[in-house]
Amino acid sequence: MTSNDANRLKVQIFASDISEKAIKKARTGVYSAAELRPVSEKQLADYFIRIDGQYIVIQSLRDSIVFTVHNFLKDPPFGKVDLISCRNVFIYLEPFLHNKALTTFHYALKENGYFVMDKSETIGKSINLFAPLSKNGKIYTRKDGERRYAHEPAEKKRKEHVSANKNKLSSPSQRTDFTKSAQALLVRDYTPASVVVDEHWEIVHINGDVTPFLRPSQGKPTHQLL
Repeated sequence: MTSNDANRLKVQIFASDISEKAIKKARTGVYSAAELRPVSEKQLADYFIRIDGQYIVIQSLRDSIVFTVHNFLKDPPFGKVDLISCRNVFIYLEPFLHNKALTTFHYALKENGYFVMDKSETIGKSINLFAPLSKNGKIYTRKDGERRYAHEPAEKKRKEHVSANKNKLSSPSQRTDFTKSAQALLVRDYTPASVVVDEHWEIVHINGDVTPFLRPSQGKPTHQLL
């Protein structure tokens, strides 16, 4: 690649956070000298303009970034992403949410896409989803596999309850419990059309109008999503 080719390379960055306050701050692109202490002098010169003692991100860099409030454990994931960097987050997640997040990232990444974690974090039991590229740097590549935006419960819980749950799911009381759980999980102010399934792909709750995406198949009625 020549230098001219590199200059024409277009990069689109999605910067997300669960905090609306943090996103509003990032959108302004204005920082104090104290906030930019970790930034090198070259980076300051290349990517910032100093005005009245504050540093403003240059427009070309700002135009390449889309800031958005996003909860990757609940909101629909981005798609066809080349690289995901998620650092200092997994240390706060319990095993179930840890696995759920990694499954979502595997779904969002392109084939052979890259995933970067913090040095203090681990991939856990999701070695079937990602292969280490740089162990010291905690850089992984996406393994080939089915893209699934569905999250199974932890392996231990699945083994303990799979047979019992299979018989209970058909009862009205059990479905009522699922409805309450689904309503508690879904966003209150804005909830897209969605379907909640159990570990057997049995539909247990429908939220909103899903007819643009799903319709019953011919033959005997079933709650099986697949």
